[in-house]
Parts: sequence; C-alpha cells; structure tokens
Amino acid sequence: MSVEVEVEDAAAPCAYNETSAQVGSTNITVLINELSSDATTGLTSAQVAIRHKQYGRNVLETPRGKSLIQLILEQFDDKLVQILLAVALISGIFSFLEMKAHTAATGEAQNILKSFIEPIIILAILVLNAGVGVWQSQQAEGSLEALKKLQPSLATVLRDGEWIDNVDAGDLVPGDIIHLRVGDKVSADARVLSLESSILSLDEGSLTGESMTVQKLPRDEGLCGVGAPVQDMRGMIFSGTVCTSGSAIAMVSSTV
Repeated sequence: MSVEVEVEDAAAPCAYNETSAQVGSTNITVLINELSSDATTGLTSAQVAIRHKQYGRNVLETPRGKSLIQLILEQFDDKLVQILLAVALISGIFSFLEMKAHTAATGEAQNILKSFIEPIIILAILVLNAGVGVWQSQQAEGSLEALKKLQPSLATVLRDGEWIDNVDAGDLVPGDIIHLRVGDKVSADARVLSLESSILSLDEGSLTGESMTVQKLPRDEGLCGVGAPVQDMRGMIFSGTVCTSGSAIAMVSSTV
C-alpha cells in the first residue's frame, strides 16, 4: 500500500512537533516526509539554519546557578518554616519577659541559656533544615552537570549530500541523518533507517537499568505500538546510549 504525503517547502519552518510525535510507531516514509528530510542527501544548510531557530540547540541548558545566600533564603519561603520562625520569636519574647520578671523578683540573674532553651531549639531545627535544603539544591545542580557530561560531543552527519565528520552534537536538529558506529554514543533520539552490518546492538542501561544490550531493526521492521515502553522500541535509538556492535544510518527525531 502506497503512502501519500504532502512534502513541505524546505525553506519553511517544519510543522513537525518533536514532543508529541509518535516516532516509534509511525511509518518511516511518513516520518521522513513529516521532517522534510532525505535519506540520501540529508538536510540542506538552509533547513538546518531554520530548525536551529525553531527547535534550539541539542544541549541541556544549565540554569544560572544561585548564590549561597539565595539558596539559604529559599529555604525560608516555606509557610511552615515561617510559622516556626514566628513561634521562635514569640517564645523568645516571653522568655525574655519571664527572665526580667525573675530578676526583678529575686534580684538574681537567671541563666540565659536556660531561659531561652525553647527558642534556641526551634532555631537550631530551622538552621539544620536550611542546611539540608541547601545541600540538596547543590546536589541537584551537580546531577545536571553530570547529565551534561553524558551527552556526546561529536557526530557524523549527512548534509547537502555530503557526510561531515566531527560535527558538534549540539548542532543536530530533527531530520538530520546521522551515522552510528561501534563505540559511538548516540547524539540524539533517532529512528533507524538502515543497517550497515548484520546486526545493530545498543547498551540502553542508562535508560532502562538493564545490563543486556538491545538489538535494533531498520525502517518499519522496528515499528512498535503507540505508547510502547523504551525497551520495546526496536526501531529507535536514544540519546546517551552506546552502540556496542554494528553500524547504521538513522534520522534524528528529537533533540534535547
């Protein structure tokens, strides 16, 4: 059965939605036309320039880091923490009045630590809570940096009919045709177009936690059902996974 699709003007913005597209379950001919790509020549320089503006760079954007003071103040935005601060303040006022009254009645100064034990405990708990919160925030920032290090830095891409080696992986856009070899880390989520070896296997442990490599299939041999889990998408390769055997040609379906 032939599939008729309308080929989009190469100079116009691509109508393809990389977020909602069901790439793993879409007929490969339809997908290629939706991306206005070509398996033999790749994208043109004009298409790449337009898609850079449309989809952005294929990199994890790191938000501007917050200063230590900002992280500490952020811990006191919680309503419960603010209530506890108010309780500590009120408790401190009553403790001071009680200590003053005791001194006036007996003429003896009361132990300050003993007088302010309740507000001191509350403040100690809040300080400890703020410290843990700041530590968790810094750990989250560190995790993002670790994810960025997992991203591949270079890729082999077909553009204007020519294969180009050592292209910055951040410059990839949906529709780009890429070449994958043994040992390569996948630069972006992509659909396998053809194999250059008898088999293509990838280590997807970073996504699924499974130690076994996954064999991939080209074109519509790798079709899966709509909403299928990652491990069932035999026609897809995913960013950050590693090619353990074989080589293939694939088309980028989505970037970071």
